[in-house]
Amino acid sequence: MYGFEIMEEIFEKTGRVWRPGPGTIYPTLSWLEENGYVESVLEVRGEKARKPYRITSKGAAALKEYRTVRREGLESLEWMRNVWKDM
Repeated sequence: MYGFEIMEEIFEKTGRVWRPGPGTIYPTLSWLEENGYVESVLEVRGEKARKPYRITSKGAAALKEYRTVRREGLESLEWMRNVWKDM
């Protein structure tokens, strides 16, 4: 997926509320690539160069861990909400 496609995907997944710009996406993609979470291969077609990005196995493992921690955190918040509701 190219950087522009990632920007559009985020826009759609946030209910068309937030569209990150190139100044947010490309530094983030660079950091993710430098740390082994995504990889890219430069594609040159004529005078245009593009970099499609894809998640690595390290990135997939980190995403899985994030989703687990997020789910557990949301469950804890729900538990606290129910306790406080009964007070």
